Amino acid sequence: MIRLLTMQRSVSDALERVNAISNAVIDGVMSVDEDGIIQSSNRAACQLFGYDCVELVGKKVDMLLADPDGAALDHIVRPCLAGGEPHSIGRIREFTARRKGGGTFVAEIGVSEMKLADRRLFIAVTRDVTERRRVTRQLAENADRLQRFHDEQKVEQDLARSIMERQIRSEWLRDPRVGFAVMPAKHFSGDLVLVARSNQNRTYAMLADATGHGLAAAVSVLPALSLFYRLATSNVPLAHMIRELNDQLRTALPVGRFVGAGLVCLEEDGLAGEVWVGGVPEVLLVAPDGSVAGRFASQQLPLGIVPSTPLASQPVIFEAKPGQQIVLYSDGLTEATNAAGEMFGEARLLEALGRAGPAGRLDATRTA
Repeated sequence: MIRLLTMQRSVSDALERVNAISNAVIDGVMSVDEDGIIQSSNRAACQLFGYDCVELVGKKVDMLLADPDGAALDHIVRPCLAGGEPHSIGRIREFTARRKGGGTFVAEIGVSEMKLADRRLFIAVTRDVTERRRVTRQLAENADRLQRFHDEQKVEQDLARSIMERQIRSEWLRDPRVGFAVMPAKHFSGDLVLVARSNQNRTYAMLADATGHGLAAAVSVLPALSLFYRLATSNVPLAHMIRELNDQLRTALPVGRFVGAGLVCLEEDGLAGEVWVGGVPEVLLVAPDGSVAGRFASQQLPLGIVPSTPLASQPVIFEAKPGQQIVLYSDGLTEATNAAGEMFGEARLLEALGRAGPAGRLDATRTA
């Protein structure tokens, strides 16, 4: 008798431990017999479906399925009850579940089989995945919107590049005395290099850095292109060109849009000229040995911000020696970063210019 009581206490203790473990599981866990009758349910399953646990035990499991034609039951539960080895065993499936109050939710169920001596018992683990489905759907929608935005940006970038390529007079850029590179990080950047020759064989060059990127930058600098070429071929003084460009951009651009620029005008022999810098890094005069022979810092505002004045439009006159070069660059060069996040910087630019000969300085800067 004592041994029997001890065994009963052991069984009772074991059942309590099993129930405690079952109720500690955050997912709903139910056991269903071969007739589709719920045999047990943990606390999470009762809360999930809105029933008291005593209400679930002894009821048909299909009352928890919202699918009116029983498709969910056919695919998930009924094969398990037919006595065979259903393909749903051990697999996770989704179905529409029904709560006590009639509300529905998207649930995920996994069914495993427990074979007893005289019957089969199925363990169903269920969780509410409505929020996960919502988040997944939201992520998919966001990805779709992002892809559309990316596609629209690419179309815009291609349009901006096409506009600029049609407006720039590339034949003057092929002058053997001119070397240039426009290397946007990913997209059209608003940086432009313009060169023109006057009817008196003076050479005009302009580095333009428009605010923004893509189509916005292209539209910002577009009013200056044809005007630059027209004035340059007419051999106008550089001060006159600066006033005309500033007035044109100030009229054409909205507030907040402007164009930083460096302009140079060289005489036919290349030994004298004028330079004006507004809103871009300093222009360098580089000697044949790579040392910096002169610096022309930005002392004016970018074009298109304030009305023109004689003082603000006045360029600096300089003289050059044979073999010296004029170097113009935008802040996109010095602020560019490598994979390690290191900025290119002015020091690296000067080092590249100093270690290469006049003909190789552009390539040295590209690869620095």
